[in-house]
Amino acid sequence: MSTIDHSYYPHIIDLIWDHLDYEDQVVARAVCSEWTARADARLLHLVISCPQGKPPHVYDVSTRDLSRPNVPPAWLTETSRTLHRRPRRHPTHPVNEPGAHDLQRQRKLAAHFKANALDAVEVIDFVGFDLRSHAPLALGRNPFIRSILKEYGVVRWFGSPPDLTDLGGPYDYYNDPEEVELPPALVDVYMFSFQSNAPVSVLKWKDLVNRKRLQIIDYVCYSDPTGASPSLGPLIDVDSPSRSLCPVNIIFHNRIPPSYQSLPALDPGIVAAYGELVLGGNVVAIVGLEEFLNPKELRKFIKIVDREVIRGRWIDDDDGGQTWWVPNQSCLEDLCYWTHEEYRQHVGEETYRIRTVR
Repeated sequence: MSTIDHSYYPHIIDLIWDHLDYEDQVVARAVCSEWTARADARLLHLVISCPQGKPPHVYDVSTRDLSRPNVPPAWLTETSRTLHRRPRRHPTHPVNEPGAHDLQRQRKLAAHFKANALDAVEVIDFVGFDLRSHAPLALGRNPFIRSILKEYGVVRWFGSPPDLTDLGGPYDYYNDPEEVELPPALVDVYMFSFQSNAPVSVLKWKDLVNRKRLQIIDYVCYSDPTGASPSLGPLIDVDSPSRSLCPVNIIFHNRIPPSYQSLPALDPGIVAAYGELVLGGNVVAIVGLEEFLNPKELRKFIKIVDREVIRGRWIDDDDGGQTWWVPNQSCLEDLCYWTHEEYRQHVGEETYRIRTVR
């Protein structure tokens, strides 16, 4: 393969790359070894975003080098090079949710992705979708979305988790899992935010049903998760047997402004709520609490969380009454706490980057 001396006119080369769309990058891979590496850095990450202000089921498809956040995304054009070539400065060309008139186009998109470099895709990001207003059934029936979810990469979800109760009942999804091709079961990593004075997105035990692989939930924290938390309610229904045995990792990142730092309140809140998933059979790892507490306070906080997890509680019995139940302390063997560095060493640098770093 040929090489290019990038010491000459590097800014011109950067400008060229700023204006390459997805298909152009596939072609650019064949130019030289440096361009192959540069293209692959973007082609590894596929971003499907729902622009603000757009009607439901309208979304854009792009690739982005997530290790270089200031680099503009490369947008996907039509599979035919002659159709709707749009200026790079106005990336507004949407891929619409297909009706009968454009199902064939969506199938062509899926075939195009399958034939062009997507065997190397590592990450698929869904950004800006709120399934409380965007029907998951419609998205799941999209041939393009279905094909990439089934065949490629780690699926990451940015935004509110799906509320499937609007589909005709809270358990319809789980009784017919083939009906919905989107979350929760197919999302590997949820990217949420945590603020004590705002509603907090969470996953409950029923959201983990039918999932066997590791489920990761990342929180960027603008408030201290070891302090006061909004009322979450139980994330597990201890009266009903859990059908989910997937391991769950909860990862916290400290983004609290220095001026907002305060003394820890040591409220088990959201940490204990996720810890209680061990009562249903999940193995739970809590990552990142060292960013909020010093070692002494952290040891104290872990004891508080553990006590909350195995506290006694009333549960419904088979006779229609209630029984006082105290979980076995052995449940805590499935609840562990890691620092970010310990977690990084455990999973490896590449996995940490893909599944933890935004």
